[in-house]
Amino acid sequence: FWDCWLEGGFKNGEIVPLPTQEFHCKNVENAFRFMSQGKHMGKIVITGLSDGKFCVETMKTNLGQSHLITGGLGGLGLSIAFRLAEEGCKNVCLVGRRGITNGFQKRQIDLVSKMGCHVKIITSAVVDLVASSLPQPSVIWHAATVYEDKMFSEMTEEAWNLVVDTKVKGYNHLRSIWPSTRIVTFSSVAAYFGNALQTSYALANATLDAYARKKNSKTLSIRLGPLDNVGFITKSKNSRILFDSVPFEIMNVDGVLDRIMKITGEKDSGVFGIYDLKQTTKNNNRDVKAKVKSASEGTGNTYTIKEAQTFVSVILGGSPDQYTSSTSLKESGLDSLSTMEVVNYIHEQSGRQDFKPSNITDEFTVQSIVDVIVSSRGTSVVETFTHTNKDSKTKEAEFFDSSPNRPIVHSELATEKTVFDGPEPEPEISHEPVVTINIAPSFIDFDSIISALKTADVVVLRQSDPLVFNHGAPIESNNEISIAKFMDRYVALSEAFESTSSTVVAIIEGEVRGGGMLFPAVADVCVATKKASFGLPEIHRNMVPSVVSKALVERLGQSTTRRLCLTGESFQTEQALRIGLIDHIVDDDDLDQFVSNTVRRWKSRAPATRFIKNELLPKTSTHSLAMGTVAGTWLMQQGGAGDNHDIGKHEVLKISIDEYGVATLTMCDTTYQNTMTFEMTAAIRSALPRLRRDAKVIILMSSLNHFHVGLNPAKTREWRNRPTCHIAADMKECYMGFVELATLGLPIIAILNGKVYGGGLPIALWCDYRIASADVDMHFGNLSRGMSPAGQLSQLLREYLSP
Repeated sequence: FWDCWLEGGFKNGEIVPLPTQEFHCKNVENAFRFMSQGKHMGKIVITGLSDGKFCVETMKTNLGQSHLITGGLGGLGLSIAFRLAEEGCKNVCLVGRRGITNGFQKRQIDLVSKMGCHVKIITSAVVDLVASSLPQPSVIWHAATVYEDKMFSEMTEEAWNLVVDTKVKGYNHLRSIWPSTRIVTFSSVAAYFGNALQTSYALANATLDAYARKKNSKTLSIRLGPLDNVGFITKSKNSRILFDSVPFEIMNVDGVLDRIMKITGEKDSGVFGIYDLKQTTKNNNRDVKAKVKSASEGTGNTYTIKEAQTFVSVILGGSPDQYTSSTSLKESGLDSLSTMEVVNYIHEQSGRQDFKPSNITDEFTVQSIVDVIVSSRGTSVVETFTHTNKDSKTKEAEFFDSSPNRPIVHSELATEKTVFDGPEPEPEISHEPVVTINIAPSFIDFDSIISALKTADVVVLRQSDPLVFNHGAPIESNNEISIAKFMDRYVALSEAFESTSSTVVAIIEGEVRGGGMLFPAVADVCVATKKASFGLPEIHRNMVPSVVSKALVERLGQSTTRRLCLTGESFQTEQALRIGLIDHIVDDDDLDQFVSNTVRRWKSRAPATRFIKNELLPKTSTHSLAMGTVAGTWLMQQGGAGDNHDIGKHEVLKISIDEYGVATLTMCDTTYQNTMTFEMTAAIRSALPRLRRDAKVIILMSSLNHFHVGLNPAKTREWRNRPTCHIAADMKECYMGFVELATLGLPIIAILNGKVYGGGLPIALWCDYRIASADVDMHFGNLSRGMSPAGQLSQLLREYLSP
């Protein structure tokens, strides 16, 4: 039946064959280049194989009749000898420190001899070779290698010299004997990829690379990746386990020799790499899709971090577990072909066709795949994590999305929206008067909420999980950057709530903790069921509520908010109603009707509600940006990040104290020209004990042709892509030396000369007296750089200049 049906379908045109793109067998490389573009649909056909076999021309190279191979009794050296004999070599000298020691070596030498090649064995170290005992070689193959794997901290001089001398001194000795003979050296990808146990090996190989780069050096350096059966992989104590963590495939020696002989036949000098990156050569697209499909079977409409790990391991090789959520795809060996596979996979999983290869930057990680698919599906993130119940006991709980037909995403870390270098699609803006947004337990779709707050008359916030409304920021994460960027997004969300003219309704039916408390805090009307509970548990994890605390101050008052922050207590709906956090307690059965009636009241009265919010009773500013940066700075300092500043050794401050206690501090930073630096802060701090002990008055001046010009514009470019709280921490550190000087309790006289710009003005205004030279030029200096005066400068100018 099926045969007849197929035959009929082809005849009447109902079944159309896939389109084909043909390449002749002599142009197979072009076929792979075409396929790597990922733009074809159908089959790629190789023609010219009428006998059913792919005819490979045997490559012959004319490299001369006599060859010397150091390390000639090792696996690579014997393989080279065998290949040279195949190509007609008549004489080969194999140099080895210990001579023939096993049957494999004897067998290989016999095979070479049977092909008509005379083999001479020389038992010697390379550096001890004597020219008079050797024939003139056409080519020298320097494959001698000694492996002594040691951590650098445990390295001995003997072990270091054993590795380096064999390669480097061996090469120099060979060159001194045969100055004009071509030498082919064998380097390694370890020369630039690195290996913690092979510092000496990497140095020796890098030195060989340097020799080969010299003009007319008659030296080739072949950087080899891992070779099966003959290379480092057969000798290393780490064995093959090491290669699970590097982006290189283990190569077959025969294929590598083809490439070596081709390079040697065509080139006289230079550095050439022969290595295979882990990619999809083992798996066609059908295999990839089959494996990914298999990984996701039985999960329903879900997407997990494990699926992303499985997919990446299929296209890049290795185990899924080696690709953590923060693993960069490009650093793991992503090439043009596998890039297109990632793009097509995201198109298939998310339905998003505007994702481009240019979106996959150096920072694109396994977690980024999850983030893109999650944001496109509009899914919530489900996470297993520790939380506090109403009895303040810690337990493990797993939350699931009960909304019908709503996909769930499982993730090991709370996610944030990924930022791409390429153009990012704007979130779809809804112009409906009433917008309902489902809030997930540990994922917040910041863009969708902010978009709704700009356009909707009423925004209703409901929970997508039956047990949890929201738990806020990913406080279980150890990723400092992730938390900092999450903090920035929270600040933007808080400012959007603060400025919106939409009426916001929050419906709480479960737990609200930490940063999730922002939603009831900013809501115009907050409704809760008896199952709801609230709390700020950050103190239990040695953390602090940041943006949310200022929003709660407006709703609850400072004393109540401070108590909740300090105790970390959880509380139920009755107490929440009593302190003013919620406005109504509604039974579960009546909740939907209550919300419907409330929203209906406002739908036709948008002008009135907007007037009340914008003009009559506008919200008081929560200063969320300031709170976010202050709290973020504190968090960063707790993690030790604030102590990792790179302090230069150049002189920035000269100090002298005379017999009367007059201390003169002269700023003399000729490197950074008296701008804000960590070096100046460190110099002032180191002087404070002496000033406290010996000084009675301080004179602050400059030895340059200007006093101080504030922040170096180069710093703003350096900080451009950093989280706001990190920028705030560094800026604070740059100022703190002068702040601590100003609060020392001693009178300070500033001698102002030349330019006093931007951040230099607060330094001058913190001083008690200011004496200016005739050339002084005082200016904000910020506006021309597209910046506004910082808070300290603005405050000081108000104090000094206001009537």
